Amino acid sequence: MKNKPLYLALTTVLAISTSSSAVQLVTENPQATPSGPNLPANTAAILYDQTDNPFGNGAPDQDFEAAFDAYDAFIADDFVVPNGYMWSIDGVITVGTTGGPANTVSVWFYPDNGGVPAATAACTYTGLTTFTETNGSFTVNLPTPCDLTGGTYWMAFQTQQDFAASGQHFFSNRATVSGNEAVWQNPGGGFGTSCSTWAPAGTVCGVGGGNATTPYDFLFALTGQSVVPQIPALNWVSLSGLAGGLAILSLLALRRRKKLY
Repeated sequence: MKNKPLYLALTTVLAISTSSSAVQLVTENPQATPSGPNLPANTAAILYDQTDNPFGNGAPDQDFEAAFDAYDAFIADDFVVPNGYMWSIDGVITVGTTGGPANTVSVWFYPDNGGVPAATAACTYTGLTTFTETNGSFTVNLPTPCDLTGGTYWMAFQTQQDFAASGQHFFSNRATVSGNEAVWQNPGGGFGTSCSTWAPAGTVCGVGGGNATTPYDFLFALTGQSVVPQIPALNWVSLSGLAGGLAILSLLALRRRKKLY
């Protein structure tokens, strides 16, 4: 799909005034040329990867300084852990563009709730500094793994950087949709959309170059280990109790047969 020209992007610009000058925050970055993801050389460590088919745009996903709190926004996209497995996620790889370096990043993993993230996160990591950044793309190392059993989940992400020092950060989007369409929210309403809570980023919120007929996902990957949960081993006390119980049942059955004859 062709990218929107810059003059169309400027129609979505929202101007806000400060004491010294006017600054502009936008809802998309149509000339985005993100750096490729830094996937690990050990492909066995990649649990999930949707860093293909870039859309050529990006949605704001930023925690701004206090003066611009109304513009704070989050992105989220879903993935599936196969039934019968447990994923132990230890890292998140993202693709994005930026006006400057980030201070911290935050990551959440939510269960699915009817096609959007649930109200309560399964795992929460806020204010992380354990990452490397390349022009707005992140390789984030989680301080502790997030263990998820089979089912649909959402990875939510936010970059913390001040607009005055580093401009805006955009999470780059993907032309192919896997599972549910990616979602976005701007609780403070600064961007003037209807998305104060989670809603489809492209077709409903209209950010990141999306519109009613242009759904998209976000570019990200997950690293870690996939394991089949083991049945807990029985200790000798449990085995003794089980054997005793079986013996009693056998004895009762034998007595009942004798009474019948």
